[in-house]
Amino acid sequence: MNDKSNNTINDWKIWYPYEVFYIESMLTITRAVKADMIILKHYIEEMTSLNANNIPVIIDCVQNIITRSASLSRYFWSISNKPIHSLRAELLRDAFDIKENNALKELKMIRNFIEHFDEKMDSYLNAPISGNIYTTYVGYNINSSKEVDKHFRAYFINDWIFKILDKQIFIKPIAFEVIRINDLLEKFRRNGKLPRLENKQN
Repeated sequence: MNDKSNNTINDWKIWYPYEVFYIESMLTITRAVKADMIILKHYIEEMTSLNANNIPVIIDCVQNIITRSASLSRYFWSISNKPIHSLRAELLRDAFDIKENNALKELKMIRNFIEHFDEKMDSYLNAPISGNIYTTYVGYNINSSKEVDKHFRAYFINDWIFKILDKQIFIKPIAFEVIRINDLLEKFRRNGKLPRLENKQN
């Protein structure tokens, strides 16, 4: 083990006594995503039983999953290039064994879309829109003609695809990755720390 006795807090990617704060903060997000997934499953099952009253709740749950997962991705890919942030992100990627092809990395780009959604909607609605326009839609993706159907928000339950302003996001790999991270976070929380990576902390 490396001798860190003479090191200051600034010599660490995350100073080890403070790791628990990152664990707790990330758990707040992953637990909320898991709760949304439970609600989503429940209401989709009701909908397939010919109860369509909860379509707005389904749409909101799916959008919440995306928004919260995008927030989680910030911990692994910081917007800022400052070392204090980029080194923290590097350590967390190592601790959670997150590779470059991770499903959450796509959300690094989607974050901008979500955070500036009001401006994206301004631009989208500034152009003429024609065809079958849906404010909310939940059901099967059976129409292959992208030009005919226009969706403000839609969730295609057979493909696990969320569509907003014609932008498609695949939910399944994101949801599975959040569950994996949540399970690791619960383990790390019980241990009170991240897995020891002293050789990568310098």
